[in-house]
Amino acid sequence: MRKNATGAHSRCTDLEATGIIRRIAGKFPDNQIAATLNRLGFRTGSGNTWTGGRIRSVRSYHTLPAWDAKIASRQTLTLEQASEQLGVSHKVVRRLIGSKKIPATQVVPWAPWEICVDSIKQEEVLRSGEHQAAATQQAHCDRCGTSYVCGTLSGFRTLKEKQLPSTRNS
Repeated sequence: MRKNATGAHSRCTDLEATGIIRRIAGKFPDNQIAATLNRLGFRTGSGNTWTGGRIRSVRSYHTLPAWDAKIASRQTLTLEQASEQLGVSHKVVRRLIGSKKIPATQVVPWAPWEICVDSIKQEEVLRSGEHQAAATQQAHCDRCGTSYVCGTLSGFRTLKEKQLPSTRNS
């Protein structure tokens, strides 16, 4: 039986996972990095799922930068931050990214989106966001013809139940 080389052991973190951490470190908080690695199915060298503390340990070992909220928030936005600034849901922002109206990047699939702060201030994006917000605010029920405004869904259900004929057998 061969012995391991000096310093080598079976509990090494996958090089691909370490590479992803290198590319994301400093851009996002440790918990978001851990969630990304878990979504991608990576495990630590010991076979555990990733946590913020385990990411912090890898960053420390490889002397990678920590996330700084002051610096990161000035340069790029996440999908959630962009949706808050535009006043629309995150689904609308995803649609705008998909239609290439908002340029955005991901380091790897399932990683948080990086959106340039200036790109959401463009007039075309603002108009698209307003149009999408107006379209999602009003919905229509095809069965009973009742319309509702977003945020009053519970009231809509009770109104719908009152308007529809009873389907129960009495």
